[in-house]
Amino acid sequence: MTPRTAVLLAMGLLLLPAPLPAQANLPPRGKIDAVERGARGTASDDTDDDDDDGDDPWWVDIALDVLGAVFRTPKRPGQGYLPYPYAAPSPGARETFVLENVARRRRYGVLSFDRFSDASSTLRGTSIAFEGATAVLHYGLEYTRYREPKAGETDRLDSYRAALGVAARTGRAGVFRLAVALRAVCLDDGNCAGGGDFEMGLLLLPARPLGLSGTLRVGGVEWPGGPTVAVLETNAAVSLFVGRMEVRAGWHWLEFEGATAFAGPRLGARVWF
Repeated sequence: MTPRTAVLLAMGLLLLPAPLPAQANLPPRGKIDAVERGARGTASDDTDDDDDDGDDPWWVDIALDVLGAVFRTPKRPGQGYLPYPYAAPSPGARETFVLENVARRRRYGVLSFDRFSDASSTLRGTSIAFEGATAVLHYGLEYTRYREPKAGETDRLDSYRAALGVAARTGRAGVFRLAVALRAVCLDDGNCAGGGDFEMGLLLLPARPLGLSGTLRVGGVEWPGGPTVAVLETNAAVSLFVGRMEVRAGWHWLEFEGATAFAGPRLGARVWF
């Protein structure tokens, strides 16, 4: 079996449904219940709907600042990111890892599949994401479904996210990403919240074929008729590159204000094109 075939097989296994614990071992309540209780909370009594000073939400202000910086930044030769990990035009670069449009137009795309397992509950998650970049402009779409089996039922939470920002090279061994995003969260009872977040990310390439990556997302969502809750998400991973395939393992943390954090190991694969 070739390394590429092994990576493709691993990606297929990631898409298979995870086995559920025995019914007798399922808890009566779970972490998604805490998110649901937060969604049913009431807004603060001192909120005055008539007091509108015309200010935009904080995450809208950040989005406008970042996007403005993208178009105001002078485009100098060499500015930007490495088009692919370990694909710099230098002796020893893997030419089979470079596509012509990437090398000439400074453009790339990444399709990701990840599975998450909470370390302290029956909560499981599956994530599918697409990321792309052209020059210094970075964009991404992400969908994650969390499932938490309980005694008698299974709770579900869906997360949708669309991001836009900038990606810049940090020396010859890394890429720094700064972005703002719109996020929607939906519970299985049909209750959905909307908001946004601010993201910082870093990809380091210390030695072929290894990679290190991490992201920090800080934002909030507002439940209809309920409170606005802060949302904190962090991800860290170690990667192994096989051609244009990347296999990664790490840790995922997602916390809604007032609820127990989703935290546990994450395993995934990405295809660069």
